[in-house]
Amino acid sequence: MTIESALTFFDFPGQDWISIRTTNVIERLNKEFKRRTKSMEILTGEQSCYNLLAFISLKLR
Repeated sequence: MTIESALTFFDFPGQDWISIRTTNVIERLNKEFKRRTKSMEILTGEQSCYNLLAFISLKLR
């Protein structure tokens, strides 16, 4: 990744910078996963964790 690719949001109007700069699919997925699992006291196993992550990923598409 070059500095130019990291700063491409400057090519857009100023009012769009924040939403473009902070729109990151991985960050959004992590935030949503944390939000959903925070209310759960325990996941029943590793597979249920993968299932939940897959469900969230598909829902965010």
